[in-house]
Amino acid sequence: GKVSLIFKVKNKSYAESATFGGSTSGNGETVAFDVKGKTYKPYNSAGKTFSVAKGIWTEVTLDNKDAFDKVPSDLLSLELVKMSFYFSAKDRGILEFRNIPIQWDPKEIAE
Repeated sequence: GKVSLIFKVKNKSYAESATFGGSTSGNGETVAFDVKGKTYKPYNSAGKTFSVAKGIWTEVTLDNKDAFDKVPSDLLSLELVKMSFYFSAKDRGILEFRNIPIQWDPKEIAE
């Protein structure tokens, strides 16, 4: 199945947009790991750009082509997600998320 990632960011720079996921500006590749070390990559390697206002929390949803692909439906969590981000030439790098529970849609599992 596909696993979407939903999180919030607060922009502390003057950038008007930010790109998350994929492999943005040579920061490294976005990848997820399960507890056994198996890796999962997003279908899309370009990342997704979002509007972000300075000082305001913004919800970011990586889904559809930006979701992690081919994840087994019996997997209950991801051990680690390393995600590329880009705000500006000096504000870019890798975000790390740990111990992320997966909430499966019952309709998706049945398909």
